[in-house]
Amino acid sequence: MLCLPFFSDQQTNCKYSCNEWVIGMEIDFDVKREEVEKIARE
Repeated sequence: MLCLPFFSDQQTNCKYSCNEWVIGMEIDFDVKREEVEKIARE
């Protein structure tokens, strides 16, 4: 799961999916196509 938290409960969902459950990765707001591809492949 790629996470790009923006508002509401998305920050909490991102924290749990990336840090607690270890099923996601967070991406930055100034993300480029190559970075999304690299994270998705990882």
